[in-house]
Amino acid sequence: MSQWVNEPAFAYCAEITRKRAGNFYRGIRLLPTQQRTAMFVVYAWMRQADDLVDASPDAAKAQEDLHTFAMQTAAVFQGQTFPEDDRHLWTAMRHICDAFALMPQPFDAMLEGQQWDLDNTTIDTADDLYRYCEQVASSVGMVCVRIWGCTSDEAMELARLRGLAFQLTNILRDVGEDLQRGRCYLPAEDLHGPLSRDTLAAWHPPETCSALILRWCDKAQAYYKASEGLDRMIPARCRPTLIAMTSVYQRILRQITQRPARSVLGPRARLSTLRKISLVARAALVGR
Repeated sequence: MSQWVNEPAFAYCAEITRKRAGNFYRGIRLLPTQQRTAMFVVYAWMRQADDLVDASPDAAKAQEDLHTFAMQTAAVFQGQTFPEDDRHLWTAMRHICDAFALMPQPFDAMLEGQQWDLDNTTIDTADDLYRYCEQVASSVGMVCVRIWGCTSDEAMELARLRGLAFQLTNILRDVGEDLQRGRCYLPAEDLHGPLSRDTLAAWHPPETCSALILRWCDKAQAYYKASEGLDRMIPARCRPTLIAMTSVYQRILRQITQRPARSVLGPRARLSTLRKISLVARAALVGR
């Protein structure tokens, strides 16, 4: 067991998660040692993939780096080793893939979502949006529930739905910030008549803008409702983490529903540190 705590590769991933995971870090800490460590590794992998796309000022360089990262990820699942400068992340990934019999498909899907962002692909329809959410979030959910001990088709389907709920919440929280960056994840088919990217950014007409945000809030809430059965399927020792994460995101969605304009005009929907701690503590009590 101590190997999972003291291995330098795992410590490297844990430190990345501690510094950058935000809403997820406190929830992850509720897990048993092996599952917690595995989640740190998965987060570190996702963080590096995100940074290759989001932090690079050069699209061509980002494309090259993402391709290399995808090849390295594929090599992990083929049992290959890596040079000294890459050893921590890939050593840890190799270990958790073996320990939890992880499959490459969800990781491939996550990278497809990164490629979508890198290509600045337009989301034209609701189906486009759902497909993007499945790539960047449902895939993560499927990896998580496998690490937590669920491998049934039903659990994977419910994880897909919970991932849709989480990612729609993220998108609704950040509509204004994304518009400022030249991105819009709400479907282009919804931006017609009096609505366009520019009028949405200006929150005009306010009634029409609010109706759009509230419509997608309802869709997100429907996915939380549809995935409720997942909580009971997760083993008791891992269930508090899922409950904590879901509680945080549902309350963020509630803030947006109560004041739709904040999704564009701010302030950004968020929970205080004290509120997050209280939700995590409650999840630890009721989830077992």
